[in-house]
Amino acid sequence: GGHLSVKISPENGFVRFEITDTGNGIPAENLSKIFEPYFSTKETGTGLGLAIVQKIVDIHNGMIEVESSEGEGTKFTVKLPRAN
Repeated sequence: GGHLSVKISPENGFVRFEITDTGNGIPAENLSKIFEPYFSTKETGTGLGLAIVQKIVDIHNGMIEVESSEGEGTKFTVKLPRAN
C-alpha cells in the first residue's frame, strides 16, 4: 500500500529524479546493504534490482542516494549529468 511520487527537475548541470513512497520503509540496519548484489529481505526475487540500478547510474557518472524511515516510507534520489 501507500503512494508513489516521482519528481524530475534540473539541478546544476544534472537531472534530478526523486522517487518517494509512503510504504513500510527500510530498516536502518539494511540501508547500507540494499545496493549489494543478491541482498534481499523478500522470499522471491534475486536481489539484483538496486545493484543494477546503481551500476547504470555509475556508468553514466551519476549518483544515487536513499533515505528511509520505518513506517513512513523511502526516498531515492538519482542525479544524472544533463546531456549537452
